[in-house]
Amino acid sequence: IDLAISGQLGGVVDSILLDQLLVEQWGVVGCARNAILAGAKNLADLAGQRWIFGRNTPNLDAAIAESFIDAGMAAPRPRIVTTQGLAVINTLRSSDYLAILPRSMCEADESLRWRDLAHGQWKAPLFLMRRKRALTDSVLKALLREFGVSA
Repeated sequence: IDLAISGQLGGVVDSILLDQLLVEQWGVVGCARNAILAGAKNLADLAGQRWIFGRNTPNLDAAIAESFIDAGMAAPRPRIVTTQGLAVINTLRSSDYLAILPRSMCEADESLRWRDLAHGQWKAPLFLMRRKRALTDSVLKALLREFGVSA
């Protein structure tokens, strides 16, 4: 693999160039019709809800746990755990489950409601990773320019 976009940095080695593209804001997501999420003023209002969890970065996991502790409750225990983003989105659309997802993954989907109930505390960087010795053709150079990264 010559190029990857990832929020995970595990196993990064000297042969990899790493550029931070942006910082994603994360929040609680549920079905647009989820009345509990719509009316929640804080995380404590979500006590007892059913959750879907994916794999987050350790820093984001720590921030999420801290936010729930600050709200006077334990971090939620997931009923479903998956790394399949499409499965999470489809489950959220048709159920009362909640998840913690990046705003960019949800904002254009009118069937979902995204809320920042952590007051901006859940943020995670997104990185462009590429091999130092990868061949850089014109397509890759154009893509890197789009990302604002020098070849």
